Amino acid sequence: MSNDVVSETAAWYARIAAARAAGIELEELSDALSRVVGANYFGIGCEEGLVLFTRLRAVVEHGTKQLKGLAATAERLAISATDCQRGLQQSDAENGTSIQSPPR
Repeated sequence: MSNDVVSETAAWYARIAAARAAGIELEELSDALSRVVGANYFGIGCEEGLVLFTRLRAVVEHGTKQLKGLAATAERLAISATDCQRGLQQSDAENGTSIQSPPR
């Protein structure tokens, strides 16, 4: 194999690893965010505190869902990159012999 093919393969592996790492980190961020403002610290029976807590929890839950969605998207990207890398590798293997080297 030439260095071009090897570096291209390495680039696909780097893409796959980056997407997986991003997915893991986004999932961890989602988990951490879900624990923010887990209880009403604004006082029991305090109407304004309850409203603030309810609104903060809604924001946190929305953010958590967004991060989980992005984590899933990153994992799908890793799977797609893996499929692309395998497809290119298979195509190279199947068609590599039919490509002739230029005359020297």
